[in-house]
Amino acid sequence: MAFCGIFGLFLFFLYWFFMASVLYISHNGLSEPLGRSQILPYLWGLYRRGHRFRVLSFEPEGNVQPDPAAVPGSHVLEIRRRGEGMLSKIRDVQRGVQAAVTSPGSEREEVELIHCRSYLPTALGMLAREKGKLHGAKLIFDMRGFLPQEYLDGGHWKPTDIRYLVSKVFEAQLLAQVDAVVVLTERAKLSVCEWYHAVDMSPPPIKVIPCCVDMDLFRRDKIAGSAVKAELGFRGPVLVYSGSLGSWYMAREMAALYAKLRRVTPSLCFLVLTQSNGDLMADELSILGVLDEQVHITPCGYEEVPSYLSAADMGISFVRPAPSKAASSPTKIAEYLSCGLSVLTNSGVGDIDQIASGFPYLQVINDLSEDAMTEFAGSFCWDHVRRDAVRDDCRDFARVNFDLEGVGVSRYDSLYHEILES
Repeated sequence: MAFCGIFGLFLFFLYWFFMASVLYISHNGLSEPLGRSQILPYLWGLYRRGHRFRVLSFEPEGNVQPDPAAVPGSHVLEIRRRGEGMLSKIRDVQRGVQAAVTSPGSEREEVELIHCRSYLPTALGMLAREKGKLHGAKLIFDMRGFLPQEYLDGGHWKPTDIRYLVSKVFEAQLLAQVDAVVVLTERAKLSVCEWYHAVDMSPPPIKVIPCCVDMDLFRRDKIAGSAVKAELGFRGPVLVYSGSLGSWYMAREMAALYAKLRRVTPSLCFLVLTQSNGDLMADELSILGVLDEQVHITPCGYEEVPSYLSAADMGISFVRPAPSKAASSPTKIAEYLSCGLSVLTNSGVGDIDQIASGFPYLQVINDLSEDAMTEFAGSFCWDHVRRDAVRDDCRDFARVNFDLEGVGVSRYDSLYHEILES
């Protein structure tokens, strides 16, 4: 018995030794929907695997501060974000560096990893690492997307714009000095590898981790779904869109496809869940003459989304293709599939064309022209996608490709170990 106790204690200390002490930096607030869906669940998953966190987040003005009990770890740092301008972000970096190196706990526990979500936090992490208390910590650049290219593709910058040129130099500096890179897609990984090859540098570990979904939260609830349909007065099959509108999200094309599908299936309803300006979709539907009682556009909190998705039969996600979108992984697709919904999406976004190959219920539409959508709508069968077996297949597909624990947390955990042991 004594031997077993000593051996168990030895295994505990061995386990603890190989767990990381992590400073996690995000310019997205934990109080925002993105923070609740794409930051906190990962942190909790990694915390349950033994990793220890201090979190530095920038919360938007006016938002309720996150409850410390909702954040893993004993030391949570919060800094109020001051707008979105360039000067505000520079001030954020200055204040963030100061907070990172003087926070409670920074002297008691050595930080081994600095996990930075996107570009600005990585710059903050690099500067903080130069300070004595964080010197020697390994730095993870969790890119999320190709930020300078996104501003270029979005029409905010031009190729000759000094902001774009400086941002590309900044991006190169980050890539050259970090110890690991995380991207959302295989296509993004290929681009990053090509950059390292072009500058004749050996790449650090590069891990592909798509936007994943908490499958315990996002699961089909027939009772909740029936209640939502009854409340909305929906009697036919339901197409759902969940997420932002405007910018990259193609409201006009989604409205057009709904109108064409409705001509074939007159009882088809359309549910739009968005925190954005719902008029962006309503105006398009009105022009097409299908804005009536079979359409419902509403804001929806993150925790409410699964109940609304449970009322639907298929999800839709059209994102404007562009070079920067090679690095995108739409969270909504993972959430749809996890709730047992078949998905309609367009090609050219992230790895979706490759992932969908051979899976009939993640349908990629290559051509969004009027004629092509008319042909698609005419051949579509709603009864097929509403079968329980199809819903089970969609959920199984989500588990393999987008499960928070099995894919997201596991890959981050693997990367943490790889860096610590290198």
